[in-house]
Amino acid sequence: MSWSQIGDVLNGEAGNDYSGKSLSLSNDGNIVAIGAFGNDGNDRDAGHVRIYDYDSNTMSWSQIGDVLNGEAGNDYSGKSLSLSNDGNIVAIGAFGNDGNDRDAGHVRIYDYDSNTMSWSQIG
Repeated sequence: MSWSQIGDVLNGEAGNDYSGKSLSLSNDGNIVAIGAFGNDGNDRDAGHVRIYDYDSNTMSWSQIGDVLNGEAGNDYSGKSLSLSNDGNIVAIGAFGNDGNDRDAGHVRIYDYDSNTMSWSQIG
């Protein structure tokens, strides 16, 4: 038995992003959530999560919805994450978030709406 890569490599955006340190696959393997807790897109080490869907016809990965950015610097959002079985709900941990106290951390949960092609925070 041998393994075959599906689609292209999903690279991080920049150095020190640590993209792929955390990831989660849907049950069928066609949706993947990738955390990059060192990403600086919303401030230094705010972190983010990108979610991709695999299209077997084009044999490629396409990002679904927007990037889910950490709220503030040093949130380290995406260091932990979990995708639901069908890939439509994702829970994202941000252990450095200061919302309740310094480095208290938090978890945000998002639901994907295929009609609007966007992620909405729930709860």
